[in-house]
Amino acid sequence: MICDGTHTNRVECLHITNNRSLSTFPAQLPGTDCGKGVLCGDKILTVGKSVSATSLKPPFKTTVLASYNERGKMACGNGIARVNENAVVLVGGCDRPTRSSLDPKDGVLLYNMTTKQIEELAPLPYRLYDMAVVVHNDNIIILGGNKNQYDVCNDVLMYNITNQQCSRLPSMLERRSRCAAVIMGDTIVVMGGNSGDEIIYSPLSERPVNPKTAEYLVLGEDTWKNLPLMHHERVGATACLLP
Repeated sequence: MICDGTHTNRVECLHITNNRSLSTFPAQLPGTDCGKGVLCGDKILTVGKSVSATSLKPPFKTTVLASYNERGKMACGNGIARVNENAVVLVGGCDRPTRSSLDPKDGVLLYNMTTKQIEELAPLPYRLYDMAVVVHNDNIIILGGNKNQYDVCNDVLMYNITNQQCSRLPSMLERRSRCAAVIMGDTIVVMGGNSGDEIIYSPLSERPVNPKTAEYLVLGEDTWKNLPLMHHERVGATACLLP
């Protein structure tokens, strides 16, 4: 399922086993204004100006479960993950007060799907946005991101939602924001992203240098290791683990 995105709230389905066809799903997500979402059973839980649930069954109704932003504006660039059966966690992000400025956040919010309440947890050690996140037990692992508009980091943080403690894991080999990540057992794989390095100038284009690299860390080990290069640069991509 391909859900939402910039300037659209449509949901489309890619049928991998059915001639690889693409169809439009009848449901429409609420305007999330660059918010994020997760799949929870037969509903898509979206976090935008509010926490909303859109049913994947007829009549495909959207229900506002909770509202948490009095200004009615959602921070973008946050990390979101379903940590367990009852908890969806939202970390970091940034507001954009003007077109040319960013206001990064260090907040951690937990949405309890049983009580339908939002709880504010202990903050991150610093402000961060455009990170990748994966889940390991009751921990949300935060990979890379921007500390500010010009500071891309290679930090890796592990935040435990039970004791609200944040610890550091070994730093990645490269600085990355808007990278893709998956976890397979105890192994984290990170791919692509924006390195924040200098810009390439040419007669035809002006663009940042983005890594084609991929790397992995086995939890409990001290260093990340390189994987073979990807064929193309990828920034803001999504990775999923095939069963």
